[in-house]
Amino acid sequence: MQSSINRKIDLVTITPGSQGEVDIKHLPLGILYVGSNLKKHGFNVKLHHILPKDIDITLKNISHRKSLWIGFSVLSGMTTYWTATASKKFKMSCPDIPIAWGGHHATLCANECLLEDYVDIVIRDEGEITSLELSEALLNFDGDKDNLKNVNGISFKTDQKEIIHNKNRILIKDLDELPLDFSLLDMDNYVNKGEKRTASFFSSRGCPFNCAFCSTPKFFAKTYRFHSEEYVMEKMDDLKKKHGVNAIYFSDDNFYLDKNRARRIIARLRTIGVQCATLDVRLDQLDEDDLRFFKDHNVYGIFFGWESGNDRLLGLMRKQLSVDQIREKTEMIERYGIVSWGSGIVLLPTESFEEAMNTIRFSIEIRKMLKGSTVSVFRFIPLPKTDLTEIAISEGFNPPSSQEDWKKIDPLEPFYKVEWIPWYTKEIDLKFRYVQELSRHHISIYVRDGIRGKVKNLFTDRINKRVARLDFQKLWEKKVYEFLLRLYSLLKRKEIRPIKTKILK
Repeated sequence: MQSSINRKIDLVTITPGSQGEVDIKHLPLGILYVGSNLKKHGFNVKLHHILPKDIDITLKNISHRKSLWIGFSVLSGMTTYWTATASKKFKMSCPDIPIAWGGHHATLCANECLLEDYVDIVIRDEGEITSLELSEALLNFDGDKDNLKNVNGISFKTDQKEIIHNKNRILIKDLDELPLDFSLLDMDNYVNKGEKRTASFFSSRGCPFNCAFCSTPKFFAKTYRFHSEEYVMEKMDDLKKKHGVNAIYFSDDNFYLDKNRARRIIARLRTIGVQCATLDVRLDQLDEDDLRFFKDHNVYGIFFGWESGNDRLLGLMRKQLSVDQIREKTEMIERYGIVSWGSGIVLLPTESFEEAMNTIRFSIEIRKMLKGSTVSVFRFIPLPKTDLTEIAISEGFNPPSSQEDWKKIDPLEPFYKVEWIPWYTKEIDLKFRYVQELSRHHISIYVRDGIRGKVKNLFTDRINKRVARLDFQKLWEKKVYEFLLRLYSLLKRKEIRPIKTKILK
C-alpha cells in the first residue's frame, strides 16, 4: 500500500446494463452517502457510476488522480463479475493503491473476496463511518498494517496474506447525521426529462421481515431505521429547487412499514409540488384505507413482491402470504386504479415443474386484474448466505468458486445456470427465459378500455396464452404489434420505443 498525504478517493459503482442505458438512470445512493461523508471531512472524492464499456476510460481517469484508495460498491451477480474485471485492471495499472470492496455482496462474502489478489480491503455493512476511519488510517500509513486493526467494520489482508476480520461496527443510530451531497453527481444524468422529473431516494434502511431469499436481513441484521421527516423534506426541497425534481421514487426496502410516517411524508411532499412516484410495500400491509389515501394524494404507483402461485413455496420463502390473499389484495389495488409493479419468482429450490407453471399462470391472472401494470416473473437468484441459497446448495447448487463466477446467478444474462432443479434442461431454460423477458415487455400488459386498448389487449391476450403454454415459436404477434406501434407513433408524431431485451430484440 502506498504511503501518501493526498486526500483523493475514488468510489465506483458498475451497473451491468442488462436492460440498456436505462440501468444507469438510478442514483448510486450507496456511494453517494459514503462520498458525501468523506467530502464533509475534507477528502477530495470523485464518484464514478459507469457501465462496463466505461471501465477502461474510468481506469485512465482514476490512474491520473493517484488516489489514497479506490472503493467499489458490489452487489451479487453481473455487478460482481464486472467489478472483479475492473479491479484486476486497476490493480495491474495501480498496484500500490489499495482497492476496497463494500456493499451487500462484499459484506456477506468478505473472506471469499479477500482471497482474490485484486481486493485488499472489505468494508462490511454500512460504509459511511468505516470508510472515513479507513481513510484516516491510510493517511497515516507507515508501512505497518497494524493501524488497520483499529478500524472496526473492515476485513483486510496482511503482507503475509493472512485475512483479518476486525470487530463489527455498530449500525448508525441517527441517519440524519449523514450528509447527502448531490453536487457530487451530475444530476442531469439521473433526473428524467419531460413533465415528470423523477429521482430516487432512500428514506430508511433495513427491513424487520425475514424473507428467505433476501440479503437485506443479513446486511442490516433485521433492523429498521429511518431518516426524520424533516431530513427527507429538506432533501426533497433541495432536489426540487436545484434540479427541478417533482416526483420521487422511494428505494426503501419497505417505505410503508411505518404507515403514519409514510403518510405524513407523502402529504407533505404534495404541499411542495412533489409527487410520490413509487413506493415499496408488502401486500399484507395494504387495506382499503391505504389505497384510498394513495389515490387521494396522487401516489402514482406501488411495487410489491407476490413471489409465487403456490402456498407451499410462499411458506418456504417466509412471505406470510397465501395465494388467496395475493388475489384479494390485487383485486383491491385494481379497484383504486393504482399502477403496480409486481414481482414473482420461479425455479425456487425444491420447486416442481407444475409449481413453476402454477406461478406462471398465476402471474397472468394477476396481470389481467392489474390493468396498466407490470407483473414480472424472474428466475430465482441464489444470493450468498441466504436461507434459500443454503437449500439450493443442498439440492445441488455449486456456489461460485471465484468472484467472476458470480455472473452465473444473474437471470438477466446468458451465463445464468440452474443447478438445483433436477428437471431443468437447456430447452426449458430458453422457454423460461422467454417467460421472464415477456413478463416485463409492454406487450404483456393489459390496459383499460378504449378502442386502442381493446386492440392492444388482443395482442396481449395472445402473448399471455403463449406464455401459459410455453409456446414461443416465431412470435409473429410481437412483430405485428410493434409494426402497429411504430405506425401509431408516426401518426401521432410521438416517439414510442419498443423495449429491447436480451432475447426479444
